[in-house]
Amino acid sequence: MMMMTIQTTTTTEPTHALDMVANQSGEGLSFNTLRFGQVTVPLARIVDFASPILGFEGLKQFAILDHDEDSPFKWLQSIEDADLAFVITNPTIFGIAYEFVIPEDAVSLLGIEKAEDTLVFTLVTIPDNDPVKMTANLLGPLVVNQHTRKAMQVILNDNKQYSTKVRLLNDEALDPTEETEVVEALIPPSPTP
Repeated sequence: MMMMTIQTTTTTEPTHALDMVANQSGEGLSFNTLRFGQVTVPLARIVDFASPILGFEGLKQFAILDHDEDSPFKWLQSIEDADLAFVITNPTIFGIAYEFVIPEDAVSLLGIEKAEDTLVFTLVTIPDNDPVKMTANLLGPLVVNQHTRKAMQVILNDNKQYSTKVRLLNDEALDPTEETEVVEALIPPSPTP
């Protein structure tokens, strides 16, 4: 049985790692999105889900887009559904120690040879009425083989230390007078109709 332990770090910017290992031929894929309009994305930023995100079984191709150069957030934009984009992040950016075991079937499906081959993201939920209470789903990490750009959501069924709603920002760490500035800097913009 080949299971692999993944310990996420903030030493490598995840999408830049994709750029470094991909073919640098300059080719890209153009497609329409609701949130961003027409975009052209380098092929290095396209990931193919070998197993779909839970609840989105018909969608397999996504692009990883930067929210902003200095933002801890990325967008996981569906190429097949222009209306669908998830906010994602690496939880270690927020000081969360995050380590888990990838099951054997996922290691095989993604073609992972060693832990360093992976990039890990988590889906972020941002409440409309209180964005500071944003959470990350640590029980369903998105694991990407940075060499093949194959991805999948790994469901950590046996993990008791994480949940689907782990707060990214600590209330005690925020000064109420700075809260608006923090939210504006961190929160992705709402889609325009």
